[in-house]
Amino acid sequence: SDSHSNSTVNPGYTRGITVGSAKDGSIKYFIPDPDLAQAEVNRISGASGIVADAKGTIYAADVGPHKLRKYVLK
Repeated sequence: SDSHSNSTVNPGYTRGITVGSAKDGSIKYFIPDPDLAQAEVNRISGASGIVADAKGTIYAADVGPHKLRKYVLK
């Protein structure tokens, strides 16, 4: 995860979680940062810890606002 990038530090960068394959390195999904507007102002959002379970559910620890977010594959 990259919780320190933003459009000023890295122009063209979109904050979020990129999900890829460990087998072939391909990108499978992208989960946009749900607090993107806030991230550009004071950089408090951004997952710093990410884990997935066997069903593909992703859990992301958001350090700034002290949240654990759950993303379910649809």
